[in-house]
Amino acid sequence: MSGIIVAFPQEKDAKAVRSVLIRSGFDVYAVCTSGTGVLQAADRLGDGIIVCGSRLKDMEYTELSAMTAPAFFMLVIASERYRQEDHAASVWYLGLPLKTYELIENVRMLQEAMLVAKKKKNRVQKRSISQQKLIRHAQDLLMEQNRMTEEEAYRYLQRTSMDSGTGMVETAMLLISLMEDNT
Repeated sequence: MSGIIVAFPQEKDAKAVRSVLIRSGFDVYAVCTSGTGVLQAADRLGDGIIVCGSRLKDMEYTELSAMTAPAFFMLVIASERYRQEDHAASVWYLGLPLKTYELIENVRMLQEAMLVAKKKKNRVQKRSISQQKLIRHAQDLLMEQNRMTEEEAYRYLQRTSMDSGTGMVETAMLLISLMEDNT
């Protein structure tokens, strides 16, 4: 179950953001004023989006981000000076002054990013260990023989798989047989 947790140190601010989100059709699971409250709500929720300010009553967003499960994305609404350069990919920023349409658009984009991440995780988990090893072996061969990076090799396998209409495992097996025959 995923939803949105809204967290700001001032309850009136949190409720105002919740109201905008609900009017735009989003499911707001909880409104909090403290990091502890967010963590408790996040434990019950499992995954979702945390829309928050840079500082809550008991912690900063960087601490909160480090303590939440990887299944959560965070949208920090704050002035530019709070923006961290070395933040996680799951932390997004929205500058002040807050514009309603930007908030809505960013939450929509975060929901899409969550959906993509879930699909990717499910696909990888559905492959057996032997299938994952086969794909990895094909990647290694591409990296070694064609001087590709790991990501380039994986993308090549993906693209070849899609272009040929076959699965990644089948494409990897074919590629391995072709490349090992040529050595």
